[in-house]
Amino acid sequence: MTLTILYVYATVFLLLIISLLKDKFNPCVSSLNVSNVNLMHLASLMFVYNSYFFVKLFWSYIPILNRYSYSYAVVDAVDLFVFSFILFTLYMVVRYYFKYVFACNFSVRIKYLSRIFIVCAVLTIANLLCIYYYNINFILNENNNYINAIKSMSINSIVILFFVNVIVGPILEESIFRGLLYVPLYRKVGRRFALIISSMIWTHSHFSSMTHSIGIFLFGIILGILYEKSGSLVPSIVLHMYRNSWVMIYLVN
Repeated sequence: MTLTILYVYATVFLLLIISLLKDKFNPCVSSLNVSNVNLMHLASLMFVYNSYFFVKLFWSYIPILNRYSYSYAVVDAVDLFVFSFILFTLYMVVRYYFKYVFACNFSVRIKYLSRIFIVCAVLTIANLLCIYYYNINFILNENNNYINAIKSMSINSIVILFFVNVIVGPILEESIFRGLLYVPLYRKVGRRFALIISSMIWTHSHFSSMTHSIGIFLFGIILGILYEKSGSLVPSIVLHMYRNSWVMIYLVN
């Protein structure tokens, strides 16, 4: 149990350690300099975000949840509620406590949208080639239990699953791991390490097989570069939604 706790909160400890460093860098894109959220705030946020793991671990001991059997369909419904609540709370705290207008992260120039579609096409072709020649899928985590569970789901459950993974999930994750986490890391350790560390923390929240984790990490790097270059979350959110929809369509089929 101790090792489980250390693993779940490893990213929190990492952020607390990095927060002790002095600010040495400033992002080149002016829109990234308006955030006054620091790593201590982010460590608290990651503590709450990661603690959701224990909800699933102790499912049968939680009064409200133990009325329902633990299944992917039920968990997805809970995910939808929890993620929506976190997203709403995150917006309210950032907007009214930190006085940060989060909407500035959602403005984007047309030229970046065209680049997103190019990246989507390149990623799709690269992944298909890896599947064809090496039988390695860097986008999909081929969990047979999960695939079988989806095949047995009702239409309503699949709709909830799609909404969680393709709509709510990308918006929440990009808001946290790119919109809030990237800039404070950038100020402490610079662009390269900020990309690497933010992608590592994002991968930690998705960790499963080693192959899938490598794909998630590299995808996180791409999302971070898109955010840093455009100064907007729109490109990374659209690409994230594209990737997740690609996975969902594959799984459902």
